[in-house]
Amino acid sequence: MFRCGIFAFILLVNFGFVFADQEASLDLEPIVISKNKVHPLEAYTLASKDLKESTLSSPFETLSLLPLDLESRSPQQDIQTDFSLRGSTFQGVLLLLDGQRINDPQTAHYNCDIPLTREDIEKIEVVPGVSSSLFGPDAIGGAVNILFKKPQENKIVIELGAGSYQEKYSLFSISRKKENSGIRFSLERQESGGFSYDTDFKKFTGRLDSILDIPYGEFNLGLGYLEKEFGAYDFYTPGLGFPSFEWTKTYLFNTGIILDKEGLIIKPNFLWRRHYDKFMLDKTGLRSKYLNHHQSDVYTPNLYFQKDTEVFGKIGWGLE
Repeated sequence: MFRCGIFAFILLVNFGFVFADQEASLDLEPIVISKNKVHPLEAYTLASKDLKESTLSSPFETLSLLPLDLESRSPQQDIQTDFSLRGSTFQGVLLLLDGQRINDPQTAHYNCDIPLTREDIEKIEVVPGVSSSLFGPDAIGGAVNILFKKPQENKIVIELGAGSYQEKYSLFSISRKKENSGIRFSLERQESGGFSYDTDFKKFTGRLDSILDIPYGEFNLGLGYLEKEFGAYDFYTPGLGFPSFEWTKTYLFNTGIILDKEGLIIKPNFLWRRHYDKFMLDKTGLRSKYLNHHQSDVYTPNLYFQKDTEVFGKIGWGLE
């Protein structure tokens, strides 16, 4: 009898709570939230001055100062650096050089393999958010646009540095400007013994940029070479302990013309990037003698027209 009484009491209490909940429920009017203003894509910029004042030797690592997630296998060096925007994977960020796409077709792990020194960059623009309507289907997380610096002054830059883990750094850049032409030549070398086993690296960069004034515009030409060799401990075999090693080479050729006559702008451009990759799974040869070779080429011809009109403003048309 005592147990039955307790059971009946619990049942009545629960029924009372349910009844009270039914009495307290209210129907709320729906609230509709709509967007009544279209905002342009927001871009974040790192200028040449910001790159020079940064304590980071790599211009790509300086992007960590912007809302861009960098995943680097070698701290403060762009030996292998992945870019991520708005939660995208490293494959979902488009990389541009003066507006021309340069993503590596083999893997986005090599997107930062671009033969540029800090002295060759005017500014870097980061456009977060889905930008596929402007740049194509591979700009899921956004885009990073690197703008070349024009050789417009007479200047010589020499930098030397050293740090922990046998790190050495040297940079030489010379620019010359005449009335209707300019040229800049840059060399950079970095090396380190590595912060742990099989993380040593060597990196060499060479870059040549020139500009020539022509009737109604200018002509530019650039050549670049980048060579890397680095320990790749468990880069692609996490947890297995493979002392891997990798060699990469990058060749870059870019040229273009900018013509502006009576409000009509014509900009033909061409970019070619060749990338070599050699990967050794086990540099000791004890567990594997696997050696992999890749070569990829990117050709980007581009033609753009723009016209100022009184009725419609600026009208543009492009082909890539």
